[in-house]
Amino acid sequence: MEPKIKTFQDEIKEGIPNVLPPLKPYDQSYNHAPKRKAILNKEEEKLALRNALRYFDKNFHNALIKEFKNELDQFGRIYMYRFRPDHKI
Repeated sequence: MEPKIKTFQDEIKEGIPNVLPPLKPYDQSYNHAPKRKAILNKEEEKLALRNALRYFDKNFHNALIKEFKNELDQFGRIYMYRFRPDHKI
């Protein structure tokens, strides 16, 4: 039996999960925005990371800060790919 994929409405109603979902691989089949220029200085990067983390339980911060910093370095923005919806975009 296949796991039920949530609808967009189900995911929105759920809100920010209480359990950290598994890390999702970067999906090459989607058309992604091009890498942005690294325009932030170190203090601005710290602020961006703090702003991204403020939505999540402090228990998740150690795992998420590494991911978000990697996204910032790799793509020039924090996209929070772990939280990408499972439904077709």
